[in-house]
Amino acid sequence: SEIETQGIVLLEAAASGLPLVAVCATCIPEIVHHEVNGYLAEPGDIHALAESMGKILKNPHLASAMGKQSRVLAEKHDAQIKLEKHENLYQHLSQGLFPAAQLLNLKTGKPVSPPHHFGK
Repeated sequence: SEIETQGIVLLEAAASGLPLVAVCATCIPEIVHHEVNGYLAEPGDIHALAESMGKILKNPHLASAMGKQSRVLAEKHDAQIKLEKHENLYQHLSQGLFPAAQLLNLKTGKPVSPPHHFGK
């Protein structure tokens, strides 16, 4: 699908230690790191998808190495970790520690300075 909003199926596959092949759309590059835990192809490029699958199927060592990387990546998306980050965000907002409009780093949950053109 070109319209994947959460990549839950990919996260489940990654948590199972599988290498991933997907299209480069929406949030997918956050889950599939090209040539690390799988391959990304442009939407509609069925030849690139087929080639990527072939590489994995023909090379068990590559598939195993990518699968291990998938598992490591999936652990960073653990539900408890995400819950704690959301709770931290809500606590900061409710205590007025930073404005609601402030940008947050998606990986750390910490505030970042907006680019100079933000809000223009």
